[in-house]
Amino acid sequence: MKLLEVSLCILLSLVTANAIGVAWNYSDQDAWKTVDGWDCDGRRQSPINIVTSALVRRSSLIDLVLTNFDQTYDGNWTNTGHALQFNPDTSSLVPTFQNHLGTYQLVQFHFHWGRTSAVGSEHQVDGSTYGGELHFVTRKTTGSATAGDAFAVLGVLLRGDSSLSLSGVWSSLASDIPSDEGDYVSLSGIRPMDMIPANLSYYYYQGSLTTPACSEVVQWFLLRNAVSVPEQFLQAMRTSVLDADGAVLQQNYRDTQPLNGRKVMIQGTGGSPVRQNSLSIILLVLLSVFILGLCH
Repeated sequence: MKLLEVSLCILLSLVTANAIGVAWNYSDQDAWKTVDGWDCDGRRQSPINIVTSALVRRSSLIDLVLTNFDQTYDGNWTNTGHALQFNPDTSSLVPTFQNHLGTYQLVQFHFHWGRTSAVGSEHQVDGSTYGGELHFVTRKTTGSATAGDAFAVLGVLLRGDSSLSLSGVWSSLASDIPSDEGDYVSLSGIRPMDMIPANLSYYYYQGSLTTPACSEVVQWFLLRNAVSVPEQFLQAMRTSVLDADGAVLQQNYRDTQPLNGRKVMIQGTGGSPVRQNSLSIILLVLLSVFILGLCH
């Protein structure tokens, strides 16, 4: 294994509170900020509320490239005590995620959900929440890696839909949920692309892990298009998963965090899309007034 990959594997184990045996829960998130060695009171924390009127266009952002996400994988479907997580076997085929910072390899994906489908997503868009959120956690494997871009998370907003039948990948994941913390089941034929929208346009910002130790090592790529999932899938997670104390884990999303001056970016050139749209409206009004003046 390359030195970079070894270093990032070690870093991933160090930045997660589970690896250092510190107990935490979602009911007292303020307590996360009081633990020595954790970054939960840092300046670039996640998740955030994305305000679309304040988005900034950046020409340096490229189209995302997902390689081998359309293949199927076997792996362990695990109850971590805080989420449901799938760890794929990538020994023979590696799913990679390419963005403007380099190439990242898929490590795992996991889910966040709420008590009802009115809540559950970690990120918000203009104050609106979704029924859940899926995170594909990837580690950098090419180029130079710094503490700030060692990991990239591809986030997918989930919208519960009671009209959808439980089928495909959602049926596979819901059919055998490990209930107790530390339990896992072996699943096969899981295709990541089945959980990702066809349109890969995204919001980008610099952030952190959304679980303790909240390490500020993550580049966030939150897809702008939500995926509709069977309501039965979300219901299965919120009723079947037990936390470390043996209680039903009905919600596992972190509250949104301050931006602290950070910018959320989208692809393109220029400044805020809203300012551009406002300018267009102003020009249209002025043109209309000019034309009306000619007609008199």
